[in-house]
Amino acid sequence: MNTRAVHLAAVTGKLLSAVLAVVATAVFCYFLLHPATSPPAHSPAPLGPANTQPAAPEYRVSH
Repeated sequence: MNTRAVHLAAVTGKLLSAVLAVVATAVFCYFLLHPATSPPAHSPAPLGPANTQPAAPEYRVSH
């Protein structure tokens, strides 16, 4: 290969690398400054202890 082609390829590679870095930075900053919208919140959850166990069945005693 001649030196001119190698030099041109090196310059083109550096240029593409710089363009890619600028585009990636712009996309990152766009998403950093424009976060995704969160879904609307429904009624807030109570802050008491969580009831994770099912309710105990009621046993009726007949006399």
